[in-house]
Order: sequence, then C-alpha cells, then structure tokens
Amino acid sequence: MCGISFIFVSLINERDMILNERDSRHEHVLNVARQMMTAARTAPKGKGIDIIETAIVTGEEIQQLSDTLKAMFEEFGMKFFLRDADNILQAECILLIGTREQAQGLNCGHCGYATCSGQCASEPVVIISPPSVR
Repeated sequence: MCGISFIFVSLINERDMILNERDSRHEHVLNVARQMMTAARTAPKGKGIDIIETAIVTGEEIQQLSDTLKAMFEEFGMKFFLRDADNILQAECILLIGTREQAQGLNCGHCGYATCSGQCASEPVVIISPPSVR
C-alpha cells in the first residue's frame, strides 16, 4: 500500500498537479466576479437599453471604498454605510454594479418620482434603500 501512495504522489509531482486552494483562491474569486460582470451585462435590460456599469474593486482600493462609505455615513447618517464600511474590509474583491444616469421612460417610481418627467433634469436621481435595510 505504501508503494501505491508513493507512485501516486510521484505522478502528481511530475505533472505539477498539486495546487493548494490558498494559492489559487484570489484568482478564483476574481474569475467569479468577472463572470458576474458578464452576467450583469447580458441580463435583460429595461427597454433593451444597456446603461449598466460594472467594476471590480481589489487590494488597497477596498480600503479607499471603506473610507468613502464612512464619509457617507457621516454625511447622511445611514447606519448601513458604516456597517458595510467594516464588512468590505474582509472581502477578496467587491463587485459594483450600477447604471449611468439616463431616464428610461418607464414611470416606475423607483427613483422617488411618480413619472420620469417629474424628475428635474438638473437634479441627480438617487435611489435610497428602504428603511428596513438601514
């Protein structure tokens, strides 16, 4: 039985097939994030218009994003900014998905206005999370 184990280990080493998960984790996480970016890009869009923007944040930029969230907490007083500022520091990467500002003419009310025409063009649309998330 020891001979079989030795042969098995020898074959693996000769082919460089030993791969420790710790050595490849970061790349796997980035690959999943890239796939999620593609999924966001190819998902059905309102009226078929693609205004999706995606980005992956890694490394030192995660700390910068955390600092920005803390500043947003100070400015707006919404506790989830502070919670998320701490949580993201544990992440390998962060996938951001958003949209460019562009009225779709759907009159969905998601931006806080009953109709798209009710929103003043010079005033940016900010979608705030419902109170239950705060």
